[in-house]
Amino acid sequence: MKRYNAYKDSGVKWIGDIPSHWGCIKIKHLLKERVEKSADGIGEPLSMSQKFGLIPTSHMDIVPNAATSYIGAKHTHKGDMVLNKLKAHLGVFALSSYDGLVSPDYAVYYGTGRADMEFLEYLFKTPLYVSEFIKKTTGVAIGFNRLYTDDLFSISAHYPPLHEQQAIVDYLKDKTLKIEQYVSTRERESCLTA
Repeated sequence: MKRYNAYKDSGVKWIGDIPSHWGCIKIKHLLKERVEKSADGIGEPLSMSQKFGLIPTSHMDIVPNAATSYIGAKHTHKGDMVLNKLKAHLGVFALSSYDGLVSPDYAVYYGTGRADMEFLEYLFKTPLYVSEFIKKTTGVAIGFNRLYTDDLFSISAHYPPLHEQQAIVDYLKDKTLKIEQYVSTRERESCLTA
């Protein structure tokens, strides 16, 4: 990955300096909300797992408060970003690998084509962004605060060129895979010596 030494003020206080060839852009220009709801409740029910992301509800070990009907559930499509509005303060965003139905309490977003969706998923899980999401949530107390779409869309985001976003995603995926392989090897070695 090419290294850049020149930085500039992003113009957004909480973001600070950014590489000089990057920009900042409001999230409303990168995502649009999908608001389609199921009239018949037919479709694959999906649930959010902090560990595994958005997965079929049937794959969950425990399903708290399982829905008795999915009429009114929101449609999501493969590649959409799903946010548990009540858990934005934990960075609970995930790209969907499935077409299906999610809780009406979730927010579902699709890309405008101006950003790599995987890049946004990584970005939104960073402590910097989670901190900003916390500031934008509204409600009576932690656990009951929600990050609403208008508030999310009002936030500025780092905006490197698209090819660089994709390079960052590739780099992070490679590093994550290496860490997972290392942990798996260590766990196997630990079992053999126990």
